[in-house]
Amino acid sequence: MTSDHTLILFPGALGDMLCFLPTLASLRNGGRTEITVAARDPLHQLLDPAHFRFVSLDDRRIASLFSTHFSPEDRYFHAFDHVFSWTGSADPHFHSNLRKATRPNTDLRVFNFQSFRSGHHAIDTFAAPLGLRVPHTVRPYRSTEANQWALKWAESTGISRGSLVIHPGSGSRRKNWHGMAAFAERWRRSNRVTVLLGPADSADGFSACDTVLREQTVDRVAAVLSYCQLYVGNDSGISHLASAAGCHGLALFADTDATIWSPSGGNMETLRAKPSCHSCGPQQFCIHRLSIEHVEQKLYLLRERAHLRRDDSQSRVD
Repeated sequence: MTSDHTLILFPGALGDMLCFLPTLASLRNGGRTEITVAARDPLHQLLDPAHFRFVSLDDRRIASLFSTHFSPEDRYFHAFDHVFSWTGSADPHFHSNLRKATRPNTDLRVFNFQSFRSGHHAIDTFAAPLGLRVPHTVRPYRSTEANQWALKWAESTGISRGSLVIHPGSGSRRKNWHGMAAFAERWRRSNRVTVLLGPADSADGFSACDTVLREQTVDRVAAVLSYCQLYVGNDSGISHLASAAGCHGLALFADTDATIWSPSGGNMETLRAKPSCHSCGPQQFCIHRLSIEHVEQKLYLLRERAHLRRDDSQSRVD
């Protein structure tokens, strides 16, 4: 097979990258023999190193493409037959710099990252510029180390399959449902609850949770989600990760267009809140817009349909 080297530049965060995985998978399945992905640093954990190479968007060779005084320092970009970028479309220097850095016959295309339209899922929007029709279910890569770590974590904490994982955070406070702590307290009356916290998330209000998992790597979080199988979270990258990991659960949406950003994969359901609450204000995702009881009832029904057994390990820790 003739060597075919493709460079992908993608600026998105975790949820964006998970929506982009079907495009990457389709490119690889389409016969491209070598694909290098330039993306945010932690996201390389989603890519199988046997199939993809990775370079950070912060790498000086990539970052220099946005410079007003660009001068290629080496022939790095000459290695690629195709360069597809979802970053730089609005930068007047980026495209010309990239053209200077690549060979004259390089297939070079720069796309608009923000071309989302209601009714068109982000997965399809990312794939459309390349004329690809992609599946909506692509499992991210997970290392053996991450799987082994999750099993050891479950053994040490006594967490069993079918237990609930919640993620109370997101990329914006407006997306964070105010009922999460109270919901976790209610669920814990008969089941165990693990709370996932990122660097910007607070543990306040979650003292009743059995386990707090803070600032773990992306692949370890994916392994924990896959093990526990049940999930509730906001409109966040972690909710997309839970869906991609095969979790059954609920993604709670305040104002974001769910037709674009709902987690895909078949096992996750999206609960949309009522319009803005007159009592709490437009910036608040309060329990008047989405009640604790409604979320609880939906999750019980989902668990029953998924045939996940009740987590009866609670008696061992009370």
